[in-house]
Amino acid sequence: MLRMRRRRNIYSRFLEFGKRKSSCKFSQCAVQPVVQKEVGQLKLVSVALVSAMKNVLFVLESLAVSEAWLRRDTLRQAPRNERDWQGDILRQTQDDRLRGELSIEYNIYGPIKDKQYWEACEAQIKKLPPNITVNYHGDIAPDKIAAALAASHVFILPSKSENFGHAIYEALSAGRPVITSNNTPWNKLEDAKAGMNVSLTDTAELVQAIERFAGMGQEELEAWSKGARAYADSAVDVEGIRRQYEEMFSPHHLPIDREDLT
Repeated sequence: MLRMRRRRNIYSRFLEFGKRKSSCKFSQCAVQPVVQKEVGQLKLVSVALVSAMKNVLFVLESLAVSEAWLRRDTLRQAPRNERDWQGDILRQTQDDRLRGELSIEYNIYGPIKDKQYWEACEAQIKKLPPNITVNYHGDIAPDKIAAALAASHVFILPSKSENFGHAIYEALSAGRPVITSNNTPWNKLEDAKAGMNVSLTDTAELVQAIERFAGMGQEELEAWSKGARAYADSAVDVEGIRRQYEEMFSPHHLPIDREDLT
């Protein structure tokens, strides 16, 4: 009987969620217009628990490295890795476009799970130069997520692991390219112009991804925004999932608990 009640509760929560049209959690967000984008400017956003698993500190460390790279005379001096997906010519061209113009804003939303971990993040934030700003906003209400995504260019969450990654899906469905790790179900993002998957071995690939998006102008980012939404649409059949849940948890398909009738 207890299991039947749980199933009814799950079904009720699912239906209740469907009524919350102002939120995009576990469903598709409306595609958000791309906020004005200039070469050298980048607005990043994360929506997740602030924890080691979500790897916010790794992002902050990569931002520091990115700034160091752009201060060098040539990008050829920068550390190399096996992937090197942009190639020497494009890397050099992008470096010329960005040098002296880099401006990154990183907005973090979500509750702090590990106070000690956040203190390490704060220490790293203090080391960043003035042209890289980080804003921690605390937890965010579900009906505010769409606005947070709309104010950003790219969603970044290089998680160490994700079973699904609802926040990543929300961002993609809103038309926000995603930078994440290779340890989530959301792979081959670059092939679809929907974002980039990076290794967590060191910061090299994440730095390259950040610089790639920073070097984009409005038209190019808009193309990636369309790619992000198309990827989300092809990856998840939201209505199909909804129908399966309704069929699975509908009271018409569950035995009656006599205690519910009293």
